[in-house]
Amino acid sequence: MKNVNYFYNPEFWLETSTRALEEYIQRGFDEMIAPSLGDHFFEVMLGYPEAGLINRLMPFRRTLVHIEIDDIDNRLLGFGDNIGRDNYDANTGLLQLQEAGEHRIDFDIGVWTDDAAGGTTARLRAYQMLNILLQGAMATRSLFDASTNGDGGVEIIEFQGGRFIVERVNDLPVYRIVACTLTVRVFSRSPLVISPQEPAIQEILIRQNLTITP
Repeated sequence: MKNVNYFYNPEFWLETSTRALEEYIQRGFDEMIAPSLGDHFFEVMLGYPEAGLINRLMPFRRTLVHIEIDDIDNRLLGFGDNIGRDNYDANTGLLQLQEAGEHRIDFDIGVWTDDAAGGTTARLRAYQMLNILLQGAMATRSLFDASTNGDGGVEIIEFQGGRFIVERVNDLPVYRIVACTLTVRVFSRSPLVISPQEPAIQEILIRQNLTITP
């Protein structure tokens, strides 16, 4: 499964990793569940539903799956200047350096559904699909392949949790999944446009027959 619209870009790591993950999960639901149901009954949304949104949506037409950034751990790579790429321009003799970084992003993932959207069956199906898409070695490979455009991708570190609860909204039951966490890892590069240009060290020629007289 390959994404269509969003691919990972290490120079815009947070935006592209989040959008690529959203599209990957939505396409997974659409391609593996929708054909058997005849419609798109699951909608993936970025961010925790705002206050009042659930009230306005009920009764649901689709089961909602939210993805919310919970925490970000930014790490340096290696030691020293933390340089990830040297960009040399042979025409000008100038060098532009780009810094590299590692980022681990924790996402809170939740599910919202009601009787009109499938009830407890839809909730079970949503969790099963999330487990298929986000748990294990095959899921890790699938997300990376879907999100990469040849210059890095989104890698799953861990998918865990998931507690089933029932809430009432407008006196109607809402079947939810809470406390579900996904951790992914991406590697970034500072944008080239902000990298200063510096003179490169030119080639040093050594005369082979040069001797030093004592």
